[in-house]
Amino acid sequence: MLLEEKVALVVGISNDIGRVTALSMANAGAKVAIADEDSVRGEAIVRKIKQAGGKAFFHETDITLNKQVSVLINRIVEEYGGLDIAFNNVSGEGPYIPLASQPEGLVAELINFNLNGTWMCLKYEIQQMLKQNQGTIINNVSMFKSDGKPGCSIYRSTKAAVKALTESSALEYARNNIRINAISPGILQKATRLAQGLQSEEETPLSSIMVPLGRYGEFQEVANAVIWLSSDQSSYITGQVLRIDGGINALIAN
Repeated sequence: MLLEEKVALVVGISNDIGRVTALSMANAGAKVAIADEDSVRGEAIVRKIKQAGGKAFFHETDITLNKQVSVLINRIVEEYGGLDIAFNNVSGEGPYIPLASQPEGLVAELINFNLNGTWMCLKYEIQQMLKQNQGTIINNVSMFKSDGKPGCSIYRSTKAAVKALTESSALEYARNNIRINAISPGILQKATRLAQGLQSEEETPLSSIMVPLGRYGEFQEVANAVIWLSSDQSSYITGQVLRIDGGINALIAN
C-alpha cells in the first residue's frame, strides 16, 4: 500500500474531497487524524475507517486559533508518534457577491479562514516535520484562476495567496526533506453541485460540455492524486500545483 504505516492528517472535511481523501488514506495504509469543527461528520468518518480495520481519530479544531492547531499536532504525535503527511483541505467560499458590495466582515472572515487558517496549519505541521527531517504537505487551492464565477474575487484572492504560500514554503523547506505541493480540483460530481442549490447544468460555473474530458470529475480522482503526492512515488516533486480538472485550465489558457 502506498501509505503503509504513514501518519496522515486531513484538515477540513466540510466537502467530500476531505471525506473521500481521509477514507482513501486509511485504505492506503495510513493512520489518519481528522481535524474540523464538524464533530458529527468527523466522528462518522472515523467510525467508517475503524469498521474497515483502519486507525483514525477526530480532533475538533478551529484552524484560525494557533493554540488549537498546536494541540492538534501534539495529539497526533502523542497517539501516532509523528506526522508524515498533511492535507490542508481548507476552503471557505461564502456568498458570491460583487467586490464593491462585499461587507468587511465577510472579507475578513474569508481571509482569516482560507489564508490565515492554512498558514496556521502549515506553521505547526512544518515545525513537527522539521523535528523528523521529513514530511509532505498538500494544500487545496481550488480553481482560483479558472472557476468562471463572478462575485468571488476575495475567495479567489485567498486561494491565489495559498498558492504563493505553497511555492514559497516549498523552497524554504526543500533542504529539510519536506515537500509542499497543492492540488487544484476542477468541477466535481454534478449531483453534488445540484444538491448545493444549482438547479440545472446551465447554472453550473462550467458545464461538463466545456470540459475537454467531457465529464465532471469524481471525488475519488482527487483523493487518488492527493495520495500519490503524499507517497514516495512523487518524491522529486515539490512547489507544484497539480490540476485535476479534466483539462479545463489548458482549454482556458489557450
